[in-house]
Amino acid sequence: MGKDSRLVNRLLLGGGQLLTWSILLAPIGGLGGLAWVYGWGLGGLFLASPWLLDQLLAKNYGVQASETPLALPTPYRPRLRILPAPLPLVFSYGWEPRNLRLCLSTAALEQLPPAELSPLVRRELGDLWWRGMGLLSLVMVLTQAPYGLYLQLGNRGNQLPPSGVRQVIKVLATLSYGAYRLGRRLGLTLARLSAARADQLVPPSQTAALTQAYSRLCSAIPWQLLSLGQTPGYLEGLDLLLPLAPGECLTCPRLSTLTWTANNPYRTWLSLNQAQPSLGMRLNCPRTIAQPVYRRLARHTAPYLGTLAGLGLGWLLTRFGGNNLQFLWLYNNWQIILALGLGGFSIGTLTRFNACFPELNKPAVHQNLPTLLESSSLLPTPGQPVWFQGRLLGRRGSANGIGQDLFLATDSGVVRLHITSGIGVLGLLGTDRWSTLIGQPVEVTGWFRRGMTPWIDAEVVKGTHYTHTSCYQLWTLLQSCLALLGTLYLIIRA
Repeated sequence: MGKDSRLVNRLLLGGGQLLTWSILLAPIGGLGGLAWVYGWGLGGLFLASPWLLDQLLAKNYGVQASETPLALPTPYRPRLRILPAPLPLVFSYGWEPRNLRLCLSTAALEQLPPAELSPLVRRELGDLWWRGMGLLSLVMVLTQAPYGLYLQLGNRGNQLPPSGVRQVIKVLATLSYGAYRLGRRLGLTLARLSAARADQLVPPSQTAALTQAYSRLCSAIPWQLLSLGQTPGYLEGLDLLLPLAPGECLTCPRLSTLTWTANNPYRTWLSLNQAQPSLGMRLNCPRTIAQPVYRRLARHTAPYLGTLAGLGLGWLLTRFGGNNLQFLWLYNNWQIILALGLGGFSIGTLTRFNACFPELNKPAVHQNLPTLLESSSLLPTPGQPVWFQGRLLGRRGSANGIGQDLFLATDSGVVRLHITSGIGVLGLLGTDRWSTLIGQPVEVTGWFRRGMTPWIDAEVVKGTHYTHTSCYQLWTLLQSCLALLGTLYLIIRA
């Protein structure tokens, strides 16, 4: 890699770290006299992150310290940690070489040949400062506490009979999971840039071995899900540190199905919710990238673009609208900003409604999942009407209160499922009837959406004794109407 490429990469990583620190330090302005407590507390967590993560990972996933000598391809001698897992995983955390932890799964030690293990280790031990490992460790501390609580509450709730206490535990577990997902977003940009930089640290002579190791891990993840019947906790909770994106590997274990991530012109934008770069590019898939048509991407992101446009227009009105005495009430009126932001969301949601939910017509035979995955022209919007048969997989009971861990295992592969209700996730949280379908053979009718992690918005999940209907169109219209009513209320109040 040339000097110019290294410089650009370091500038991007520096910008990613600056962005993450800016988000973490943003609350200081509103804390007044407690700002110094927050600042010192955040700094303390940063310095103590390696030791705190030792305890959190041991409690959440059974990670243990190991004194076993390991021949390393770098001068660093990190402290070795062992993750009891059947997947060949290698990751690291810490903020400087003497405080670095290198964690290997038992499967990595037992299954990977030295030629494949060496590049995985090398990519974890180089350029620690510029890769932002210290800041990623801090984000991991902030996410592992709520995620560990979610795992404990989920297990505890599943041991109780149906009761009010179990329902309360399910709500608390769902809130803990939501806190984890919110904290995870803090580290997405930095983790993605760090993973790209780590790949570049592997010498060209070991690139083929690294690709082979990635392929081995990618093909092992679906089998692990099928074996357990749900996503392993460590695979989700350690997402920011893992070398590959579990969701992308789950549906795309074969090289032929990864061509989408290499060839789709919108892959960079569609990977913003992923902690690793697209796997198709990292595995050097054949690339024939088409010219992007940003109108398609704008249609997919219409609710977000509408929200940003509304907030921007509201800010301009509140800053400059007060120059005229007739509109003095607009000056510094935050309610106008919020109202126009909600209005933009409502308009954007309605703009993509028809494309998002085309008419569902059940075909004579179910679609072939690999064929859908290999189509480089598909995007999340418009949705592709599909009908599949398979077995529903996922966590049960309190650990899956809003259907966040649902998959359909078909004869041709595994794909993630999303479900909802006419009143959103609250309808899922209020009943356990839909969860009785987990582990059962089902028929799924819905819309296939192709992103970095493909998924199906399941409108109907039909089992032997129960059928769940998501009412996606009703819920989408309800969201749009509520946002519009909020806009009118705030404008009248302002």
